[in-house]
Amino acid sequence: MRFGCGLELLVVIVAVIQCIGFIITYILAAYYGHLTPFFPYISNTGGKPPESCIFTLICSISSIIWLLIIYIRYIQVKQYYQKDINRIKFLNQFTFFIGAVSVFGLLLVGSFQDHNVNAKVHMIGAFTLWIFGILHMWFQTLVSYKIYHTGLTRRIDKVNIFGRLIISLMAVIISIIGLISMKVSEQQRVHKEGQYDPFYWDSSVV
Repeated sequence: MRFGCGLELLVVIVAVIQCIGFIITYILAAYYGHLTPFFPYISNTGGKPPESCIFTLICSISSIIWLLIIYIRYIQVKQYYQKDINRIKFLNQFTFFIGAVSVFGLLLVGSFQDHNVNAKVHMIGAFTLWIFGILHMWFQTLVSYKIYHTGLTRRIDKVNIFGRLIISLMAVIISIIGLISMKVSEQQRVHKEGQYDPFYWDSSVV
């Protein structure tokens, strides 16, 4: 398989699809009065028809593209260990599995909206996407590190590692603040559509 022939644009394509898609679902949800327009959850922009149909479509298309990206990376790394480096081989396979699980989480998010009886499945999908997505990022870093130390490719850029550390730290902070805000909001039971609820807004922003 040849690389460097525009496959890297898949990441840009899926990012554009998701941004445009979620903007459309937000506009529709706000137009039909299905959410509080100021800082709603992304999930709330696709909780009710007709925006829920577009939300599911966007998540499904994104899942296919993300799985393709993860598979391309798997094949790319596989080409490096022609000398049967077993540890890298297993690590590459495991990393692909982690990535596939995160994609499955995205499918759950899109297929089970949070405004119906399947809200718990929706949350399971969201946490699966979030946690396994971060894990996949770091396992990819480890794969690249192992490849370098077998003399198969160039050293990992330290800036890249630093960036992933920042992303991981922010993910942990956001998760903690979001969970606390959601818990407090549920306990107070003050949230209604269009009603001021600072804890709901806090968890939405993070």
